[in-house]
Amino acid sequence: MKVDRERFLLLAAALATGVCAPACGTSPAYPPPEPPPPPPQEPLVVAPVAPPLPVAYAATPEPRDAPEPPEPVATTSAPPNLYEGTPVKGQTCDPTQNKVGAAPACKLAPPPGPACESINDTKKECPTLNTLLKPRVAQAAIECLKRRSGTKDICEFNVSSICAYEALGQACIEPYAKQACDGVMKACGGAAKMARDSCEAGVSGIADARRKKFISCITEFCRFETCLTYL
Repeated sequence: MKVDRERFLLLAAALATGVCAPACGTSPAYPPPEPPPPPPQEPLVVAPVAPPLPVAYAATPEPRDAPEPPEPVATTSAPPNLYEGTPVKGQTCDPTQNKVGAAPACKLAPPPGPACESINDTKKECPTLNTLLKPRVAQAAIECLKRRSGTKDICEFNVSSICAYEALGQACIEPYAKQACDGVMKACGGAAKMARDSCEAGVSGIADARRKKFISCITEFCRFETCLTYL
């Protein structure tokens, strides 16, 4: 049997094409695979929101009265001191009261410790105040010394004179003091350590037996140092 070669090749090619068509052609379209499900999510916990705090409004201050000014502080004047020239002023009491007074005993003691060199002199001077001053004034002078007894103040230089001068403030002004001090003030002029008040208190408080000598002394020296306790 004679086979036509060309036809055979064509037929074989056709058969081959038909057989390969389903397998060699474009693959049929399949639906894409579904994506995996998302992982489970934790439930979202929402913290409760705290209610807003109440706003505190400053209270309007009530009007207040203006504070009263402080009372002035009372200042204590320095005690009279003949060495500093501090004036001393006598009393306007009955001059006969100058003769009334009971001077206490001169029992004086130094403070603890050895440093009180003048205590022996002060002990000797204390009793003389009874003859130098009128009884009312002498009592005040010795009481002044006794207040200082046992303290460092009893060791102060010429403390007897200081207490005698301070005690003149207890003297009742005598009628003759003004006339006597007119002459003293005329002689002393504006001396820093001689004031009229001090002069009148001194003339009134000094013992009658010492008054003339005392007036002569303060007229000459215009001060009380030496004139008061060393007559």
